[in-house]
Amino acid sequence: MNEVLNALEFIVALPEGWMAIPVMEPFGDNPNTPKGDCVKLCKGAQSQFDIFTKPLIEITFYGKKQGVMPPKFVYGNVVDLTPFSTGNHNWIGFTASALMNKELILLWEDTGEYQYQVVLWPKGEEEAIGLQDDDVVMILESISPKMVP
Repeated sequence: MNEVLNALEFIVALPEGWMAIPVMEPFGDNPNTPKGDCVKLCKGAQSQFDIFTKPLIEITFYGKKQGVMPPKFVYGNVVDLTPFSTGNHNWIGFTASALMNKELILLWEDTGEYQYQVVLWPKGEEEAIGLQDDDVVMILESISPKMVP
């Protein structure tokens, strides 16, 4: 059964077999409390430490504040992706390698009202994910701002 994460500043679906891992606030008035604007979704995870060995998606919601698409020059082997849509989202992005040549896929959407950054770390030790996988598409389609009454 799929779950919807609604305790964040945004809403996202959590497919069966995935674990939501909160991103903790490292500084400020409330250190070590979960950040509401970011979450990690890890496929096949049993604990938070599986982020190092399993495929991972990290979603950051910038809301109405101005986020900045990360500059490509900080990565190696950058290849632009053809812009694509999932549901109501229009993504731009690129593939690249980060520290220790670890592959990543970085996606960005700016609706004019909300901004999202999605980073996929697609390769785990035993399995991988891709942009065409049903569960990944479901996650990307489901991201939406939380409507505050």
